[in-house]
Order: sequence, then C-alpha cells, then structure tokens
Amino acid sequence: MFYSARCSIKSLRIPENWKTDGIYRIAFRYNIGGDFTCKLVAIPVGDKIVLNFSSRSLYCIVLQTLKYINPHSSEIGGKFWNLKEFSYRLKNEILTPLRVELLTAFGLPSPSLLGVPEEVKSYIFKMLDSRSKKSLLLCCPRFSNVYTRRR
Repeated sequence: MFYSARCSIKSLRIPENWKTDGIYRIAFRYNIGGDFTCKLVAIPVGDKIVLNFSSRSLYCIVLQTLKYINPHSSEIGGKFWNLKEFSYRLKNEILTPLRVELLTAFGLPSPSLLGVPEEVKSYIFKMLDSRSKKSLLLCCPRFSNVYTRRR
C-alpha cells in the first residue's frame, strides 16, 4: 500500500507506516497543472538496497550500503562515507531523468540534454563524427534511441 499526500516542499513529511515487512514505500503527488504521482520503494537485500522510483517511467539503482554507511561508528561524522559519489549516482540515475519527465509532463522546457526534443538530438547526432558519436553513446545511453532510429 502506498501513502500519498498533496504537499508542497514546506509540508513534506514522511507518512506513518511507511515501512512494512522491511520494505520502505512513499508516494508523492504533484498537482501543478495536472496530476502526477511518483512512488519511491526501497528494498534492502543483504548488504545492498534497491531503490525504485517510479512515475510514468521506472528508475532503479542498486546501492551497496556498506560503501556509504559505517555501521561501526556511533558519531554522525564517521557514520557516512562517499556521500559525494552517492549524491552523484542518485542525481544522475534517478533525479535528473525524473526532473526531465516532470517538466515534460507539465509542458515546461528542460534545461538539460535529456530534455532536448528527439528531432534536435537527431540533428546533433548527424553533425558528429564517428568517434564523437561513440563517445556520446557511451556517456549518454538515452542517445542510443536516436542512433537506432536513424539506422
């Protein structure tokens, strides 16, 4: 069962009973020019945690918890490790694609490469040499859709 609340950033809070059977579930509903619901499900599996963030698409990331949390420290300063890497992974693999999806759903322009319309991506792709195309496909898998459509 998912819990949801109409909220703004000021009223954001964790709902009661958000953890059941060791699985964490939270749902968010945005009512800005339309109804948009997102769900966060975190499933601990051994020393890893699987984060699934779903909206109209599903974004998933698997984290090795011992890489980021020190279970042997009781001090807050020594409790967490590699937070910069953790924040980059979370931003790049879940939050940025979700932001682009939200902006697109509400008809707003996206200030990132992911938010560029497909026809513009195709035009950019045509202008690149083969080495640059390979590099782009390696660093941005979402361009692979443009590449496969052009063939």
